[in-house]
Amino acid sequence: MLGELRKACEALEESEERYYAAVDGAFHGFIIYQEGVIKSVNQTCADIYGHSVDEMIHKSITYFLHPDFHTAVNLQLEEAFAVPYEFVGVKKDGSPITLDLCVKQAVYQGRPARVAAIRDVTKRKALEEARNRLAAIVESSDDAIIGLTLDGTVVSWNPGAERIYGYLSDEMKGRSLSVVVPPDRHDVTELLERIRQGERVEHYQTERIKKNGRRIHVAITVSPIKDSSGAITGASTIDRNITQQKRVADERDRFFTLSLDMLCIINFDGFIRLVSHAWTKSLGYSTRELMTHSFIDFVHPDDRDATSAEFQKLRIGAASKSFENRLRHKDGSYRWFLWNGIAYFAEEVIYATARDITSMKLEEQERDKMVRELQDAVTNIKTLTGLLPICATCRKVRDDQGYWEQLEAYIEKHSNAEFTHGLCPSCAHDRYPEMFPSKHATAESSLAGANLKPRRREGRETSKIIWPPKNDE
Repeated sequence: MLGELRKACEALEESEERYYAAVDGAFHGFIIYQEGVIKSVNQTCADIYGHSVDEMIHKSITYFLHPDFHTAVNLQLEEAFAVPYEFVGVKKDGSPITLDLCVKQAVYQGRPARVAAIRDVTKRKALEEARNRLAAIVESSDDAIIGLTLDGTVVSWNPGAERIYGYLSDEMKGRSLSVVVPPDRHDVTELLERIRQGERVEHYQTERIKKNGRRIHVAITVSPIKDSSGAITGASTIDRNITQQKRVADERDRFFTLSLDMLCIINFDGFIRLVSHAWTKSLGYSTRELMTHSFIDFVHPDDRDATSAEFQKLRIGAASKSFENRLRHKDGSYRWFLWNGIAYFAEEVIYATARDITSMKLEEQERDKMVRELQDAVTNIKTLTGLLPICATCRKVRDDQGYWEQLEAYIEKHSNAEFTHGLCPSCAHDRYPEMFPSKHATAESSLAGANLKPRRREGRETSKIIWPPKNDE
């Protein structure tokens, strides 16, 4: 920019025609001003500000400056500093624009003037700011962020990598990444080959070795680095130390394996992540069979709507307590379960415990059946109440429809009582005086020779008295 400014000023010293010829096709914008007023601008300058050339002529230079830069730019223009100065201008639409400015003294139309060369550096400035932000993120990250060539040579090693692996940046730059790779691991070559194919590898779990020789578990994300033409020139890796998380997960897995309780972890998408051995015992499926299906696949069709509603309730943060549903056993039968669960949003999973209550449900059903049977029995009990019209002579009873019937028949119809016939002592004496000489002897005591024939009436077996006894019986 300084070279073009110098040439423009030299051309202006010779003639305005040569100046305009020099600046009309220039890459930079040029302004001639006297006493703070613009006298001439080239088309490039007008394009930078979004104005036409005529709109800029005869305006104060401060009209095109951001208010925060009025004083500083006016000083720069007045002193004619040739050193580039960065400032913020204002475009026609009011948006800010970052510019570089160089100024030289000149003579324009016989009077002292200033010639300023300006360059739009807005995009460059944005890129610099983005680069600085990225550098700050890399420097402050707890993860190891490592730059590699395609053959695995380290070209950058951030403080996070120093903390995780124990090697300083100067110790690792220029060396192969294999320094931190265990001898039994050969994944770096495979990962870099995938990068050459344009792939991005995410959350790859492996082991690495610290400077002190201790092995650690890491989760790695590897991305290709491309040049301006789009060619892949290297790779960047982000390594996260997951040793502690791995230890906790292993302990949790052991707990699930050894627990006698029915424990499970279900992803928010409904698929089972982990189950305890008690589930395989209760439902008959293997752990793999349970973990390769959505949980809802095992739910009884009649319980799926309620189960889905309960699942959604968990996903929005509510706890599930004492929820009941039926799950399909491998043999096709269904078993009842009582659930408690809570969501863990950091991992987008639901932790749940369940209890097989099938036996309890069967007992409840049996109890309910017995209660219903007792209620039916009580309902069917017949009772007699109120006044009964009875004939004083034949002892018949009049029913509700006005019909007369034998007393025994009426009572049997309106109650659960049944009749068996005998003789009172008085009647026995009157009818069979030879058998019952006394009115006070019981009939039963004198019926030793009578035959009792069994008979069945309405499901009950009673006896029929045969009198007088026959000799052949």
